[in-house]
Amino acid sequence: MDRIVDATKYVVLDVETNGLSSLKDDLLSITFFKPDDSKIYNRFLPLEFDSLVWTTRYNGITKKDLDNKEPLTQDEFDELIRDFELEKRIILTYGSLDEKFIRNYLKRKRIEGFEKLSFYNFKHDIISSGFSGGIVTKDNLCKMFEIGNVQEVHSGLNDCLLEWQLFEAIYGKKLIVFGDRVYEFSEDYIIPAKYLHTYPNIRYCVNDLPKIKYKNFIVKKFEIIIEEKNANYCGISADQLESLIEQEISQEDRSFEYTKCLKENNRRISFIGILPHNMYYGADNTDDYDNSDFQTSFNDLTTEKKNEIINNKSIIENQDYSYLETQNISKEKIKSKISPVTQFIKQEIFNNNDVISGETVFNKEGNVVAVCNLSSDNAVLFFKTDFKDVNYDKYPLYYQSMGRDIFLLSISKENNNGIIEFVFYKVTEAQLKDAASDLAERKHNFEKSLNNKNISVIDYINCQQPITLLCKKCGNTWTASYSTIKKNSSCRFCDAKKV
Repeated sequence: MDRIVDATKYVVLDVETNGLSSLKDDLLSITFFKPDDSKIYNRFLPLEFDSLVWTTRYNGITKKDLDNKEPLTQDEFDELIRDFELEKRIILTYGSLDEKFIRNYLKRKRIEGFEKLSFYNFKHDIISSGFSGGIVTKDNLCKMFEIGNVQEVHSGLNDCLLEWQLFEAIYGKKLIVFGDRVYEFSEDYIIPAKYLHTYPNIRYCVNDLPKIKYKNFIVKKFEIIIEEKNANYCGISADQLESLIEQEISQEDRSFEYTKCLKENNRRISFIGILPHNMYYGADNTDDYDNSDFQTSFNDLTTEKKNEIINNKSIIENQDYSYLETQNISKEKIKSKISPVTQFIKQEIFNNNDVISGETVFNKEGNVVAVCNLSSDNAVLFFKTDFKDVNYDKYPLYYQSMGRDIFLLSISKENNNGIIEFVFYKVTEAQLKDAASDLAERKHNFEKSLNNKNISVIDYINCQQPITLLCKKCGNTWTASYSTIKKNSSCRFCDAKKV
């Protein structure tokens, strides 16, 4: 059942700017909207950094609109705080830009009062990766939820109205976006460990997420010449080599278990809708949602576009060893070439013990699942193409290993000259810290930094989330942003004069 928003607790903010830098670009307009009584504050500001408006096509604001406008004053801002109850309400924004521009504008003008404001960026409730083609926008979400009056040229007032309706539609939910498909996230959803890097917001959904940092050192390096004078090996890819190594090493393939888990995950999230976009593209993580959604979208395409996708799909599906055979390469010859690599894995990594390919590892406490390339009872081997930083994959490594020795194999080509480099790393000296104790420590350090013995921190998650304080003198509690509290930790009730 959808929860109903208490409109008296919120006010919506939107700003229009002359660029994306809150330090170097002008703040052109400020708009506040009170959703409970529809009260509006809409204010243009004069240009100061630049002599021209460069963003007219985005926000409709022209230089003429800003002529003869005066900067915001302390008295006007104090009145704004009173009229819109900004000390008592949570200021909603979609994205972090609005808060940054307001903070730095007030700082430049030496206007006091920013520390009284509490912001909430509700974009944090939308879990998406960096591979969605830029379509996870406020406008597209509004269109998906059938919120009307979405306009190509943005204005502060219209954006405030849209943001409030979007907040109402999302309130009480977390959304997760796969490509152009939007789902309602569920606590029952088992989170693939690989998402903990590509979907940063999803980390807040993991119980006892460890604070970890890995180090690594090289244990062995092989340089093997795959290409020879009368044989074309250029077509071989790192993925194909990984697959061949797994076949040569493992006694059992359990990759079906991970695929089954991902399929079952589809039933744990509810499909909401499809984000609009101008052209079809394959969604990221297509193995993580039901193909019926793809089929619905596919059926809407033109015949020409369908044929293009079918042909591309055919190329991808046929990337196997039959492709190598067309290049006059025998599988057995490749196996003999990489024999030193496979022997090292068997003997030195796994000590000639039984090895599994595609082991699925569940972490019930965190509700996280990971899949191993190769593993035994005592060690895991993680494949990586063109390895650079072990901590990029720290969560998959952590959840795969679960206390076992961790090794990483980097496979890379050298300038297409037929030389393949295999580098083995031992991943070690993990600095693990229990999430609960780490949070308690950060909460204690934050409370200590306030340097106010009368103030106690009741609820603390991180510096991006609202923080709840208790005054030991008067017993009152209140919620404010991290930056607000750091600037002024005085009690809003019994220390009113200091505020």
